[in-house]
Amino acid sequence: MVVFGFLAVSNGCLTVPVIPPSSADVAKEQREEIRAASGPLGLVDRVLRIIDNREIHDAAASRSADVSENHWRSVVQAIVETTHAGMVVYRIGPITSSLATADLQFVGPAKDDFQRSEVQANLLACFRGMAPQPSAVPADSVLQSTGRIWTVSDPLNDVRLLVWMPSELDLVSETVWLRCLNALVPHVDASIQQGMQPAASSSLSRFHHSLDASQTAAQIANDMRFLLQLDRVTVLVRRGRRYRVEAVSGAAQFHRRSNLIRALEQLAGIVAVTKQPFLYPHEDELPPQIEEALADYLDQSSVDRMRMIPLVADAATDSDGVDVPRPLPFAMLVLEKIAAESEALNVVAIPDPGAMIDHAAWALHNSQSHSRLFLLPVWRFLGGMWDRGKRWWVLVACLLLVGLIAAGALIQVEHYVVAEGRLQPAHRQHLFAPLDGVIDEVRVQHGDFVTPGDVLVTLQSSELERQLEESLGQIQTIERRLTAVRSNRVSEGRRRVGDASAVGSAVAANGGLAGEEQQLVAERDNLQRQVELLRKLQEQLQVQSPLAGQVVSWDLQQRIGSRPVSRGHQLLTIADVQGDWILELVLPDEDLGTVRSAAEIAGKPLAIEYALATDPEHQYAATLNRIGTAAERDETRASYVPLEARLAEEPNQRHVGAEVRAKIACGQRSLAASWFSDVVRVFQQSIGFHFWRAER
Repeated sequence: MVVFGFLAVSNGCLTVPVIPPSSADVAKEQREEIRAASGPLGLVDRVLRIIDNREIHDAAASRSADVSENHWRSVVQAIVETTHAGMVVYRIGPITSSLATADLQFVGPAKDDFQRSEVQANLLACFRGMAPQPSAVPADSVLQSTGRIWTVSDPLNDVRLLVWMPSELDLVSETVWLRCLNALVPHVDASIQQGMQPAASSSLSRFHHSLDASQTAAQIANDMRFLLQLDRVTVLVRRGRRYRVEAVSGAAQFHRRSNLIRALEQLAGIVAVTKQPFLYPHEDELPPQIEEALADYLDQSSVDRMRMIPLVADAATDSDGVDVPRPLPFAMLVLEKIAAESEALNVVAIPDPGAMIDHAAWALHNSQSHSRLFLLPVWRFLGGMWDRGKRWWVLVACLLLVGLIAAGALIQVEHYVVAEGRLQPAHRQHLFAPLDGVIDEVRVQHGDFVTPGDVLVTLQSSELERQLEESLGQIQTIERRLTAVRSNRVSEGRRRVGDASAVGSAVAANGGLAGEEQQLVAERDNLQRQVELLRKLQEQLQVQSPLAGQVVSWDLQQRIGSRPVSRGHQLLTIADVQGDWILELVLPDEDLGTVRSAAEIAGKPLAIEYALATDPEHQYAATLNRIGTAAERDETRASYVPLEARLAEEPNQRHVGAEVRAKIACGQRSLAASWFSDVVRVFQQSIGFHFWRAER
């Protein structure tokens, strides 16, 4: 029994809705729908007779596309005659960007009217943009004619129809016709495909057409969906212990992170452990792991029936006929029916299912084995050139490749480690503020030459001056007190010279004055020493040059003139530009081991080649003099080790602080080891580190 939405066909007979005699007050709209259905009912009757004519089985037996095309043309001719259409244009097959008018089939009396170029362009645009739902639009927008255009498509089977009705129908009739055509098109195409099922075994060779694993999986999914009349076929391949979706029938691309795909992959991984086919609905009670994963997948999909088949290419017995443990399936095949009224997925009802599964398993296994070949793209390219007759070029390319590998392993070159730094005079001195104060006078400018002892900067310290004045005032006070004490002691001695009874008291008084005098003298001496110290500090406020050289600090007057400074603040720098020069380099901490090993092996200072940033065309020689013993961090938190190199050749355009780039010679290495040293180090740090074990 075939159902077409509003009418039913059973055993070739039409069943028409009948109004009960007692329903005298049937609505006018219902009566119009019944009258409008008489034409569609006749069309359904004719189409069913064409299907029952068994032309489709002749097409299946001969595998002739012409017979199948004639079958479709008969159906379309019935549509033209029943609907009184002016023209029906149909296309069976995918719609591509290169679609041309020659790819369309025309049936109807108004065939010549469709040959105009402007009509053909509109017609192709209509087929490319045809919606999956049936629709009706005015004909002037497409064919530049009166009437209506009906479009019906079956996107699952790539069937599209365009019907031109010269005269317009009422809305009810047009709706009924569209429903009828929309139900007929998938049914006719399904009947053709069902008739071709007996020839399925002859199509299994298409599984082996490609050695690309992705293309083979897609071919298996699409062909099995067509041959077995399923709604969806999915191929999953094993990646380690997990299974990933490789192909889905009817979908060139799919969202790998969608909930549906993830749920199917999880279910396939659990079912694969059992190494047995799985059928849903399942009569027996399921293990909790499978039941939970199945419920999750069913929540994401509308699957009514499903079969999961493990694909195993290895034999279940060894050469002696003894059973061996079956490995995990290398792939899983998922067969699904989505409609609730679909028939059960019974492997027995599928033509030659064993051969189909075996062909799919071996085709996918062989393509995966082929894809795992080492350097497969290279060998494929060389083989293609060999097949095209370019054998000499292939031979030359192979010899060149072998020569490059041998050269990289055998040729010895000097290995260099790159460091960056600056060019500086060997003797230079930074001058700092000795005390807190204010810059009173700057007596030099950038570029001035000075000699040892020259006053460069004068500071003024109000606090130091206050302490000095306070100490001098205290000394004067003590001097006056000391003079008074001495005068009192002398006068007291004269007054009591003639008084014999007061001799004892005079002695006691003189002793007290002498003690006070000694205390005042001690305080005065301490204050004098303090004054001397303060005057020495005042002398330090005169910042003098410690060596002969040149002032290399820029814009001193603007930078420090008349400004307060604290103790230890850097004021300026003096450098002996007439003497020796050195390189102050910074070496990344990761390269320190290479430099130290080379220095120990060489037993002498390592040679360096450097170039100035202002003169990169010329390179000069130097020797490594010192290697820092502690690593430091720069502003970017990167660790580096300071190096010092003595110049063997001084550049002409030198200036203090010139930026340089130096190469440190670290001995002989093979060409490949020198060029790819950074790659080897990254591999050792990122990958090899996790596998190495310390010797115990």
